[in-house]
Amino acid sequence: MLKLSEKYVILFGLQLLFFFGILFYLSWLRLTWNTPFEDGNPVEVALPVMDWGRYSNLPKQYPDDNVI
Repeated sequence: MLKLSEKYVILFGLQLLFFFGILFYLSWLRLTWNTPFEDGNPVEVALPVMDWGRYSNLPKQYPDDNVI
């Protein structure tokens, strides 16, 4: 019969606790993901719009413009 050290039993218990803690947290996030806040409105995130032509230095031509 295999005799387990007390250290390994404690580590296994901590791993199980950590695993079920993460599982519970992810389940809670999934269940409360789309719930509105106190005022009834969901959070809206406004992302900035970048002018990519200004930063890319690419000519504003189509590939067929230089065909003779």
